[in-house]
Amino acid sequence: MRWVRKRIVWIASAVVGGFLLWLVGTAVSIQSLSRAGAGSLFGKRVSLADFSQAVAAVTHDAVLTHGDRYRTALTHEAIESRAWERLLLLAEAKRRRIRVSDPEVVEEIARWPLFWENGAFDSRSYETILRYSLGVSPRLFEEEIRQHLAIAKLVRLAMGEPAVKDEELLELFKKREGQIRVSSLKLPAEPLAREVADAARANPSLLEKVGKQMKLKTAGSDFFKAANSLSSLGVEPAALAPAFQLEAGQTAGPFPAKEGWLVVRLEERKPADESAFPDQKEKLKQELAAQKRFMAYLTWYAELTNRASLKKEVVSPKR
Repeated sequence: MRWVRKRIVWIASAVVGGFLLWLVGTAVSIQSLSRAGAGSLFGKRVSLADFSQAVAAVTHDAVLTHGDRYRTALTHEAIESRAWERLLLLAEAKRRRIRVSDPEVVEEIARWPLFWENGAFDSRSYETILRYSLGVSPRLFEEEIRQHLAIAKLVRLAMGEPAVKDEELLELFKKREGQIRVSSLKLPAEPLAREVADAARANPSLLEKVGKQMKLKTAGSDFFKAANSLSSLGVEPAALAPAFQLEAGQTAGPFPAKEGWLVVRLEERKPADESAFPDQKEKLKQELAAQKRFMAYLTWYAELTNRASLKKEVVSPKR
């Protein structure tokens, strides 16, 4: 509530004003291209009104999610893309006859702390925020929530609950909790670093030899995990992932580092302490299931898009 009250004027001008200007520009673009509408899905025309409503719903969601950073978080092109995604999913939900009841909508909105006052849902705060912060009536906002819930039901129905095996969880745990210790040589230029890395794969002792010739010191590290590679190495954790696949004595790189390029050699590996696995199992299960759902969604959505034969006739104006 404090966040909204402090920024209520800014949000109203940014969302209502900026959005309407974008929408007017979009409408002009549509008229210059076609009188048929915004585009088509499954061979059916998508009207400008339906497209505009989808853009509004996506914009409202962006503001509620990102606050005053929503413009940097989502470009006009990203908002347009999400609007089409919303329309496509709603069309599929309608085809599958997915319904959302009024009590479900009420329950969802009542969950949002944004609309609470003194620890409970407050209807006056709710209407004030909608009308003056988002520029939308409660009726239209509730319809957006109904659509959001329908899409959520559709995705759950389409994705199901992915199977997560204990063996997968243990393997993920080992990757996360296993530690390595490396030696590293930082070189000033990428071509030289690649040449040294290639040579060191055949003869790992070349790291020290090259270091002495160039008056560079080969540095040793402490043990570290994949998720928190040592800051002293100056390499992002994700970039060092190949190092965790090495056997002792093998080298990898070069990796971009602060002020140069790093070639590393695995010195020692410390396995994960499996006694800690039971405590992390449930968290790992939720994370792995979420990853599987996301990958399944990408495949399913690509197939759905192909079936929908989406044709866009809207061109977003450049900012």
